[in-house]
Amino acid sequence: MIERNIIPRVRSVNIVLNELVKRNLIDEAKELYNKMVLRGVIGDRATVSILMCACLREEKPEQAEKYFREAKARGIELDATAYSIVIKALCKKLDLKMACELLKEMRDMDLVPSEGTYAGIIGACVKQGNMMEALRLKDDMVSCGWPMNLVVLTSLDQGILQER
Repeated sequence: MIERNIIPRVRSVNIVLNELVKRNLIDEAKELYNKMVLRGVIGDRATVSILMCACLREEKPEQAEKYFREAKARGIELDATAYSIVIKALCKKLDLKMACELLKEMRDMDLVPSEGTYAGIIGACVKQGNMMEALRLKDDMVSCGWPMNLVVLTSLDQGILQER
């Protein structure tokens, strides 16, 4: 289609991108996305989430963050999934300041972070020895309706043991 200058719909591109990523053809997925952007097709929140997940699969959290920032700059309305993925990427880089800022931005937009998002950021706080922030986030998680879970409890327990 691209070689014939036919511009597919975003939904069609997302299906192809998703299949490429599933088959671990991540470079091909990024190349397709770049070609589409050059033709003026910027994608949507699903496109961004697919590409960010691909970056995490490649252990390239900084690229996931780059896709997130570019999408915001292009005016793509991002959802809880996109925010959760970029927060996970930031936690992998241990950039907790930015992860917490995006979590707050997410909450300010009335988007509810997933239980896994909270568990990841709490675990990253514990790794950095920031138990106060980890406990604050645990309280925030519970106030969102998520129950205390084994992953969070184990992370907090490890943090308490490290402090002793």
